[in-house]
Amino acid sequence: MSAERPALVLQMQRMGDLVMTFPLLRALARERPQRPVWVVAERPFYEGLAPLGPQVRYVQSEAVSTLLNERFGPVINLSHRPVAARIAAMVESEAVIGPLCGADGATYIRGEALLYRAAIVHNNRANRFHWAEMNALDAVGTEGLRALTPPPPVGRAGTDDGTHGGAGAPSRQNEPFGQNEPSGQNEPSGQPRVGLFVGASEPAKRPEPAFYAHLARRLADLGLTPYFLGGPGDTEPAAQAARMADLEDNNLAGRFSLAEFVDFGRTLDLFVTPDTGPMHVASFAGIRTLDLSLGPVSPWDTGPFPPGHFVLQAAVSCANCWRCARDAQPCRTPYAGGAGTEALAAHVAGLAAALVRGDGRGGAEAPSLPGMRLFRSARDAHGLYALRPADGRAQPAAREAVAGLWRAFFGARFGLWDDAALAAAWRAVAAQPRLAQAFGRTLPRLGAGLSQALRAPGGPALPPEFWFGHPLFLRPLTGFLQLFLQNANYAPPAFADALGGIERLAALVRA
Repeated sequence: MSAERPALVLQMQRMGDLVMTFPLLRALARERPQRPVWVVAERPFYEGLAPLGPQVRYVQSEAVSTLLNERFGPVINLSHRPVAARIAAMVESEAVIGPLCGADGATYIRGEALLYRAAIVHNNRANRFHWAEMNALDAVGTEGLRALTPPPPVGRAGTDDGTHGGAGAPSRQNEPFGQNEPSGQNEPSGQPRVGLFVGASEPAKRPEPAFYAHLARRLADLGLTPYFLGGPGDTEPAAQAARMADLEDNNLAGRFSLAEFVDFGRTLDLFVTPDTGPMHVASFAGIRTLDLSLGPVSPWDTGPFPPGHFVLQAAVSCANCWRCARDAQPCRTPYAGGAGTEALAAHVAGLAAALVRGDGRGGAEAPSLPGMRLFRSARDAHGLYALRPADGRAQPAAREAVAGLWRAFFGARFGLWDDAALAAAWRAVAAQPRLAQAFGRTLPRLGAGLSQALRAPGGPALPPEFWFGHPLFLRPLTGFLQLFLQNANYAPPAFADALGGIERLAALVRA
């Protein structure tokens, strides 16, 4: 047994969250190859992933006694559950990153990237850091973060050597799902194959069966073979879609284990899916993926992390929300089975055929869909996750300027780059006069409010409405500052830090 204390990662969320932890697990193994890595997770989610992902020791979330008998190196808590914060405080460790329960019973978050991740809850529309990056940054630093990129998809596969990167994998065991180069073995023949995953963690995040039925029918008309896929809980909507499309023999929902799903996925030319756990599994496994991003999700937060995959999103101003605040969900309406669903399905089928046959790959523009935006997952000049327009359409300038400013601001705070990037990002904001004027009005008010809170008669504190009581374009900062100050128990040095950040931004406005 290694003399090194194990690293302990707490990830007690869904399958997709666990898969987005894999880059961190790979980085930990690469950083200290002799150090074991333990992962506390929910058994239903890790059982299928364990043979496929990085070599780690999984521990059931209920088995706290197992952890109390061990001494750990770093503990990295990626879970928002209160029990995870208590575990992080209870186990013996060299350091804790993420939420932990303090001696006063309050929860504190160690690590600025994970503090930022918590602060964008309901404030995420301008976020431009992927969840997988935020999971890893505090633990492995900037150089480790830049080395997290998984390989791009290899196309239609049949490339599995049987190891899947789990126990016994000879050389690439720390890469997600044991990525391999194409070997040509078991190469499927005949017309192109497209998988359609019908499920998601909640109904608002997936299309209705009628959309999949129309899509499958149009794919078949275009000479592609569609297959309906899903987990055990998705058999009913898959069967409904298959009946409506008169393609019941193509319904494979509920028939595969996770390992079998990966093997089958590698025979596909394209995998069409909402933002769900199997989407992350497929993209990390090198299966070319088209993410239908609808409902309360943001592809900047949780889109396909490896480069070379595609994201389709409705061109609506409220996209990238955390929770829909509208009675009618405009991003989901075309998928919901009413007017417009058949037309959208026809357009998506045409896009899928173009992607399968080569258009939209290698940087070429893909077909433009009415009312939709198409992106391709990529890496920017810093090696970080990016979504590039794949249909030639310009993005809303003001919205992208706000997102770019906060990315530059927090990236500088995380040590990813210096303030020159922040000055460059401000120039994009300054090119939008009304937006620049709004910053000019609100930043001094924000600074004055913090100064007043510092001198409050009852001691420094912020009102609960501070998080949401500011204009939308300012909320990435106000949400972070509220958690940052709360995390520091409103100590005066923390106020000085917060006011210093506001002054850096205000100086750009004045320049």
